[in-house]
Amino acid sequence: MPPLGRHTGRNGERGEDVSDFEQVYRENADIVYRYLFSLSHDRDLSEDLTQQTFCEALRHSGKYRGESAMSTYLCGIAKNLLRREWARQARRRHVPLEEAEDLPAPESAEGSALENLRRQALFQRIHALPERMREVVYLRLAGDLPFAEIGAILGESETWARVTFYRAKEKLKEGGGNGC
Repeated sequence: MPPLGRHTGRNGERGEDVSDFEQVYRENADIVYRYLFSLSHDRDLSEDLTQQTFCEALRHSGKYRGESAMSTYLCGIAKNLLRREWARQARRRHVPLEEAEDLPAPESAEGSALENLRRQALFQRIHALPERMREVVYLRLAGDLPFAEIGAILGESETWARVTFYRAKEKLKEGGGNGC
C-alpha cells in the first residue's frame, strides 16, 4: 500500500508503518463497513469482514499499485471476502433448532406478514436488477453512501452512479426489474 510508509523491524525486515496504517484504517473503515452492510444486511458479518479486509490489505500490501482510490481497493477486497463467506455459508445451510426457538414473536401476525411480503417483494425486484445496478441501489440505500463514493467504489463516475440509481428506481417503480 503505497500510502503506508515503511520501517525496519527487529531483524532488519521491512514492515508497514503502524501510524500510516492506522490513518488508512480511520479514513476507510466506515466506508468498507457500509459497503459490506449494503450488500449483506448483516451487521456482525460486516464488522467481521471489515476487520478481515484490513488484515488482508496489510498482509498483501505490495499488491496495491495506487491506480485507484484506497477505498476502492479495500472495497474490492471486502467484496471478495464477502463472496467467499457466502459460498461457505451456502455449503452449510441449516438453522439449529435452538436458534429457531430464539426468534422474536411478531407483534401482530397480520401486520408483520403484510410488511414482510412487501419487503420481500421489494428485495425480489431489487435482486432481479442487473448486478451493477443492484450494487448501486444497495450502496445508496443500505450503505447510505454519496454518489461520488459509489462511483469510486465501482470504478465509475459520480454521474454514472446517479444515472444508474435513477434508472434502477424507474425499473422498480414499473413493478419489475425483470427483463433488465
